[in-house]
Amino acid sequence: MLEQATGDIGQDHRHIAVVPNGVSEHAGLDGAWEILDFPSDPSVLYVESGGPTTMTDMVREVDAKRQRFFTVCMQTLNPRASIELMASIMGEL
Repeated sequence: MLEQATGDIGQDHRHIAVVPNGVSEHAGLDGAWEILDFPSDPSVLYVESGGPTTMTDMVREVDAKRQRFFTVCMQTLNPRASIELMASIMGEL
């Protein structure tokens, strides 16, 4: 299953980057969110939470989450190490 999911990593749009277990506090702990970029319209921030979802195109809020995304990326393992960690975890199951 892991090979099927990671077979074409680095090709097209797929990229795996795992935040390792040793990072106790990382920038992605506040929940799921997405930044939707459009060619001719402002970017939109979509935030999922336990309550109502939120969408905003306020530049300051979108930019703050975009910066948080880059911070999370700096805390991840590289793609090869991410795949190795995933394989190790799957082997323990």
